[in-house]
Amino acid sequence: MNTFAQTIENAEFSRRVKLLMSKNGKTLAQIAEHTGNAISTVSTWRRGRIPKSARAKEMLAEALGATPSELFCFDLGEVFSNEKRNDPLESVEDYSSSSQVAAARARRRIKLYIKDFLESVETEEELERIFTDLKVFFPISSGHRMSR
Repeated sequence: MNTFAQTIENAEFSRRVKLLMSKNGKTLAQIAEHTGNAISTVSTWRRGRIPKSARAKEMLAEALGATPSELFCFDLGEVFSNEKRNDPLESVEDYSSSSQVAAARARRRIKLYIKDFLESVETEEELERIFTDLKVFFPISSGHRMSR
């Protein structure tokens, strides 16, 4: 059973794989050929399932034109951060211009991330567990309602 943190990590991994595939014009078939894995296996990686073997991780990173640390080292705090990151995989906007603009950009980035994350959830049970975890980790004041 995945924990909330593992689920977020898998979603971040999926985002990075998709970004690198797009950036480098790689197809599932090309990555499968380079790594020596089936296209279906590469597809599960693209959906967020992190390879278990060190060799598979190395081959995937190489196929995507990245280092293993760029692809697999996660700081879950950065997912929800609105501060400038040193992430070589994406361009980062400068959040220092104005606090309102920074907050709007951060909200937009978080909304997109959460949308992609929720689209990767495959079962209702998993979604219910995530919803429960979110209510614990990010309590909302009584004036707000979160509908199901």
